[in-house]
Amino acid sequence: MDIWKEGLAIVQELILSPQGLGIRVLGTTDWGNPSDCDYKIYEQVVEATHRFKSIFYDAE
Repeated sequence: MDIWKEGLAIVQELILSPQGLGIRVLGTTDWGNPSDCDYKIYEQVVEATHRFKSIFYDAE
């Protein structure tokens, strides 16, 4: 699933599987009109990707 095309992924659970650490997405929501969006949520998503790099990016 592409979070950016589908809307905001609501992350409820971090999982540890044989493949490594992952995220189980339990639901998504459509953000609707971008002009009505609270852009603070984007900042929180970026902060999460920086804080938990091992989940979102391949190891270098």
